[in-house]
Amino acid sequence: MSYNSRSANLPRMHYQRTTHAERRDQVQSRSMIFCQLFRVSLFVTGLLCAFASSDNARAAFAAERDIIGFNSTGTVFVFEQFGRQDGSGFPFSELFYISTASNSYAFLPVKRRMDNERKSIKAARNKTRRAAKRLGIDTGGFASPGRLAASDAITEVSPPDDTITFGRFYLPTGDAPKYEITLTEAVSPEARCADLTQGNEKKLKLTLKNLQSQDTKILQDDGSIPASRGCPTDYSISDVVLFDQAGGGTVIVVLINMIRFGFEGPDRFFIAVSGKLN
Repeated sequence: MSYNSRSANLPRMHYQRTTHAERRDQVQSRSMIFCQLFRVSLFVTGLLCAFASSDNARAAFAAERDIIGFNSTGTVFVFEQFGRQDGSGFPFSELFYISTASNSYAFLPVKRRMDNERKSIKAARNKTRRAAKRLGIDTGGFASPGRLAASDAITEVSPPDDTITFGRFYLPTGDAPKYEITLTEAVSPEARCADLTQGNEKKLKLTLKNLQSQDTKILQDDGSIPASRGCPTDYSISDVVLFDQAGGGTVIVVLINMIRFGFEGPDRFFIAVSGKLN
């Protein structure tokens, strides 16, 4: 059978012609659908932009802190900072061991991270504690709490938190010795920070004043910004912790909020400064 004879048995295709008015209506209908979709996309984009620009800090990160305590003699202070990393969302936990006499690390920090954003912060904290235990510096050995003499949460709306006043202990008469801590900042350009902060990175100085005797001592005075801090642009006082040593004297530890640029915005971490009351 030839090709022509086969094709002769096939049914004929019938095409319906559309009029000019029908074609016009179809074009108008498609245009209306496109315009509606375009308006919806503009509305959604506007909402996203408004959400993103309403509070840039929402995209940033603020670590939390847990004051673990001191060893039995007050010579070592331990605190933890933890949270979810800026950008990745990975939970992390870091333990810091501070020699209160030398204002330096008694042991290297123990830091652990869960490389899975679905993991909990609690899981990261437990992982860090297990690591510390294996290293022989279990947090259970630093359970002496000391006294929280003053605290100024970073969310608190109050006078400038570069100064804080506290009493050495509590007396109903209010006659306990009083002290004042003052934090001052100074711009300290670092080559490693040039592209990030445009020369606005800062070092700090922390001063302790006995308000009765007027004696003043410097607890911390940065010559330059330690590399471990990254590129900090702001500091503020968070907590003051005291510990009365058996042999006499009172240890002081000041926890300081440190703001530095992260992946999505300004991030808050903690540093500790230690010494003795004068």
